Amino acid sequence: MTVTRDNLGFAKAYNCAMTQNSRLSPIPARLDFRALRNRAAALVPNAGTVALLANVRKLYPREILETDFPGDRELADIVTKAESNPTSISNTGALTTLAVPSFFASLGPASALSPLLSAAGFQYIWDKGSSYLINIASLLSDPTAGSFPGEGQPIPVRTLAVGDNALARHVLKSISVFSRETFQHSTPNILTTVQAAVTENTNLAGEVSAFDANAATAARPPGLRFGIAATPGVSANANTFEAMKEDVRLILTTLGPISGNAPVILIASPSQGWALKLMAETLPFTVLISSSVADGVVIGIASNALAVAYDASPTYDVADTGVLHFDTVPAPINVGGLAASKSLDLWQSDLIALKVSLGVSWGLRSPGGLVWLQNVVW
Repeated sequence: MTVTRDNLGFAKAYNCAMTQNSRLSPIPARLDFRALRNRAAALVPNAGTVALLANVRKLYPREILETDFPGDRELADIVTKAESNPTSISNTGALTTLAVPSFFASLGPASALSPLLSAAGFQYIWDKGSSYLINIASLLSDPTAGSFPGEGQPIPVRTLAVGDNALARHVLKSISVFSRETFQHSTPNILTTVQAAVTENTNLAGEVSAFDANAATAARPPGLRFGIAATPGVSANANTFEAMKEDVRLILTTLGPISGNAPVILIASPSQGWALKLMAETLPFTVLISSSVADGVVIGIASNALAVAYDASPTYDVADTGVLHFDTVPAPINVGGLAASKSLDLWQSDLIALKVSLGVSWGLRSPGGLVWLQNVVW
């Protein structure tokens, strides 16, 4: 508006009103949930960095926190609890309890397991002061579960079955090795190196176990396909695009009674996974690609049927002495006087090893929450 002698009074009144209104109604700050989760995810590798720096500099972890991470209360929450009392829900801050789930979510580009666990409809955190066995309620898919009894009429009572499914704690472990020269850099560069190593060593560690059909053992959780047979009726349509649509429809309709309107996640090998992603620009479901899934196999999971449990924080151990067998299938260091190939002495090679241990488990609230096909033709 152009201010003239005729409208000068109106302009002053308008500006005054706007100023008063802005004082009465300030623009509220919006919480950036993406930044919050990124911050929480960084706590896991950052805590490992503190442990490593404490070993290299011969200081206590608390001293590293004071010099390199001043004022970082959430990181101190993880590190100091590991030193003294076990981390639990009762003594851990809100952001710290997001650390492990957010860390798994941050592994998404490299792993199919990570975004799958992050999308689980039920997520639990183990309190280290209680039992490591969590009973989870079976998923109720009865459409007649709710009713409208008449006035004065008895109301139907249904109880959830909680004894059939349980999440038993299993420990996911990995070891990352660094040269001592790595820690001659500035703290930001050290954080980048440690975060990359911990991420890459963790992301595939549990993926093979999660997507197979093997039973649980004392060391690992059951494969999600355990006890669930492949669904028959795979399309034999000569048109591969039509065959793909028919198979996807079969998965979604079979999951429908359990999933309802909850998100559905499809997991497939690179061949079928990329075919699904190319099917359309936007899909009404999530597609995850895993090299742990055999070619021709497609798995569908209803997110509301998946339950996972984590430790509130990992456990870190650092060593700069001892001999390690550098292999993804490690063998005893010495058998019959013969040393395992690719074995190195940490002290002689001036290396530092970081071991990360994290309790994690997964399970289905209903066997109908997972459907899988084999021998698809597309």
